[in-house]
Amino acid sequence: MDNAPPRLRRAYFECRHGQLHVHNAIPVGGGFDELTTVICLHGASGTGRMFLEVSKRLGASRSLYSPDLPGCGESDAATTRLSISGYADAIADFLDSMRFRQVDLLGVGAGAAVAVELALGRPKVVRKVYLLGVAGKESAAPGEGAQTLQAAASEWRADRRQLVKQPVLAHEEDPSADKFQASAPALATRLAGFFSGQ
Repeated sequence: MDNAPPRLRRAYFECRHGQLHVHNAIPVGGGFDELTTVICLHGASGTGRMFLEVSKRLGASRSLYSPDLPGCGESDAATTRLSISGYADAIADFLDSMRFRQVDLLGVGAGAAVAVELALGRPKVVRKVYLLGVAGKESAAPGEGAQTLQAAASEWRADRRQLVKQPVLAHEEDPSADKFQASAPALATRLAGFFSGQ
């Protein structure tokens, strides 16, 4: 496995709600020997930028994409209030545009709810799901987008997680942005272990 640092980039992709701003890390040699791509879904306490340290650590062997969910960070807001399944639909649009055959998901806080809905809606594309925190229980960052995402997560039915057929690993740790950054090295190790293998 190549240990060269990944290429870190940002780009915009179209979805049904406008443009999604996406942070990504791509292995320097990125090709057919690359491990399964990881899609990182932030919660109401952050944006896709919160996965930068994790991306630096895992991006040498696999691509990671960390979108700002609609209305958060630099992504366009939807014209109507979204449910968690609406956020999942936007990410599904991104998956379709990239033509991913298979992905692993990392969902943090409200992003954990989005990951569950995406796994339920795309069972042939989503291989494994890692959930961190409890959807609707995190402290939302300032701003209308974060507040709207938090409200959607609070209304989401957590029992839907039981319907996911893919392997799921869940930790109910505090996903606040500060603690998340501090725990990035340990989290990257846990993710590498969980996402490796079949």
